[in-house]
Amino acid sequence: MSITKSRALRSSVLGITALATNAVWGKGGTNIEDGLGVGFLTLEEIPGQNVAVCLQQSNTGKSSNNSNNYNDDKGGVLPDALSIVVDPFEGNTIKMLFTISEMIASDENRVLVLIYSTKSSPTPQMRSHLSSPPLGLDLEEMQIMGFYNIPAIQLEPQESTELGIANPRPTSVVTVNFNFDTSKLVEKINAGNNTIYVQAAMIKASDFENNDFDNMILSEMDTLQFVKECPTNVRVYKADNNGYVTSSGSKTSTGERPPSSNISQGK
Repeated sequence: MSITKSRALRSSVLGITALATNAVWGKGGTNIEDGLGVGFLTLEEIPGQNVAVCLQQSNTGKSSNNSNNYNDDKGGVLPDALSIVVDPFEGNTIKMLFTISEMIASDENRVLVLIYSTKSSPTPQMRSHLSSPPLGLDLEEMQIMGFYNIPAIQLEPQESTELGIANPRPTSVVTVNFNFDTSKLVEKINAGNNTIYVQAAMIKASDFENNDFDNMILSEMDTLQFVKECPTNVRVYKADNNGYVTSSGSKTSTGERPPSSNISQGK
């Protein structure tokens, strides 16, 4: 994304007052008008090849948006808070995959952005769609990780069959491959500034050009922490050379790990 567009996005929203709303935030929609891809997005992070992440075992068996708690029985979707191990001897970059769901086909051009900030905000600092999660990032510190134009798709009417009828709007998932600079992450860890907050946002291209963000939809805010190693007594997950995410067991106080067990897959 150009510097001009980046500055335009930040400057245009700084003057907008916070949105007060009683809408329900979350990954579930109540109807088609404000459901996934219409009123909100979801964001998932998956470690790239040979990247390790740390997750605490949940005592309740449920994952939490505000911690690294995770339960193997819940499946392969990692929680909204991850600790990513930064080993400068493993390479110059750390690859993470950011999967954004769900892109519903539209006859209008749209803009998709992946944004982050080193600070979160207790209240949203800009307006968004009423059914969307609020912007949780601090705008003064916000930066754009990825900027993508989603072109319009000509929607074709579908014919009814004896079995039913297809939805004329196909959906898709966008995966952003981001290469973190290992040396810069080490600097952040040493400075004690090793946490970032990430969200995805989608908006009509015409609204973006007019600095109108009232109908922008966002994902939930995820938290990424960069660490030199996993703490003791936490679950360690790592993606192998084939992209499969497996559990290496809990790291013990001696640094040893139990035999690995495959708990999920990700590409």
